[in-house]
Amino acid sequence: MIGQLLSLIIIWIALWGELSVANLASGVVVGLVIILLFPTMSQARHQIHPVGAVKFVVRLLGDLVTSSWAVVVTVLRPTPVRLQTKVVSVQLSTRSALIASLVGNSLTLTPGTMTVSVDEETFTLRVHVLGDVDDSAFVQQVRTLEERLNRAVSVRSHNKKDAL
Repeated sequence: MIGQLLSLIIIWIALWGELSVANLASGVVVGLVIILLFPTMSQARHQIHPVGAVKFVVRLLGDLVTSSWAVVVTVLRPTPVRLQTKVVSVQLSTRSALIASLVGNSLTLTPGTMTVSVDEETFTLRVHVLGDVDDSAFVQQVRTLEERLNRAVSVRSHNKKDAL
């Protein structure tokens, strides 16, 4: 519970953008309220690995810069090829709803891609992609993203309901 509270406090302070006594105190209050209102959070079936999580975030930030640049080029110098769009389906290897959601949200966060849907039965993502993207290369990029997430968060239960 203390680890969860500290995590929530850090997130709260990051959202406010500055470390102050007021933000720290309100972060403690908000964190305690969240933990008390949502007790299942304390029984999570996932474990975060700090080194893997840091590597994932650093790599995701790099992906954000790269994809942002690609979208800037597309906007400033549009061509029919750059403006092509399509939806690519990607079958994930995970059976964790949390990992599938994190993969989908990471893709949506990245400029030029947007997760359209996640099939909860087959763990298949449908992703809208901007530009002339090779399907197999994109699928491999998503699987690499999933592998990085699996190194950051380990699943202790393969039951979908437990995985959330």
